Amino acid sequence: MYHLPDERKARLEKALQDFESVGKILICEPCDCGSQVRHNNGGNYHQIIEFARVENAYYVLFDSTCELEKPPQWDEITREKVVSLISEQPNL
Repeated sequence: MYHLPDERKARLEKALQDFESVGKILICEPCDCGSQVRHNNGGNYHQIIEFARVENAYYVLFDSTCELEKPPQWDEITREKVVSLISEQPNL
């Protein structure tokens, strides 16, 4: 789902405010598979990105709906990279 520029900017600012206040945010790619949903190793995988803040450190976890992949690892990143990754998400 794509939004108008003003709406997208407002949604981005709200997501960043929520992240700063709560310390966690989860972004899931929306499912648009239609009537033939074949998730979990059926071929249609959706991206999941999770961000977390612990004290003054920021972390990201890249995952998907595929159960065949090994468990994802948390990577430490900068706050600027968090903002950049969140703003790149088209479905936000």
